[in-house]
Order: sequence, then C-alpha cells, then structure tokens
Amino acid sequence: MVRDTRHAPRPTGPKTGQIYFGGDRKRCGCLIWNLSRTGALIELDLDTDCMERLRLVSATLSIDKICEVVSRDGRRVGLKFIG
Repeated sequence: MVRDTRHAPRPTGPKTGQIYFGGDRKRCGCLIWNLSRTGALIELDLDTDCMERLRLVSATLSIDKICEVVSRDGRRVGLKFIG
C-alpha cells in the first residue's frame, strides 16, 4: 500500500472550477479532484498548456487561490497554493 506523504489531508470527489492564466486573459474549465489547505489536484477539460502560475476559482468550494504548478500527468495537474 502506498503511504500518503502530503502535508495536509485531501478529501476526494470531483467539483467544478475554472483556472485563469496569462494575466487572467485566458481561462479553462477544470475538475477539482481533491483539495486541501495547501493545494489541489485538478483535471483540465482540454490538453491545455497552462502557465506555471495560475488562479484557481470554484464557487462550489468557495475558493479563489493563486497557485503554482508542481506536477503534471496528462490532463491532471498538481497545484500548490501560494497566495
């Protein structure tokens, strides 16, 4: 069994959100697979080549966070909250 080594627990279950990048000029829909106080795992609608920093927004989860991309696996992107 793989041990979870993340710094904060993350409840699972997809929720909808949007990412904004390019100075908020571009946006893309996403699924938020898990979320913690320190970061999130999202899946992009398309194979979007997003920037290293972006803004994650979800009215459903009441979040609006500036993020740094820390991992990519196909359409799934690991984010760390920085602001």
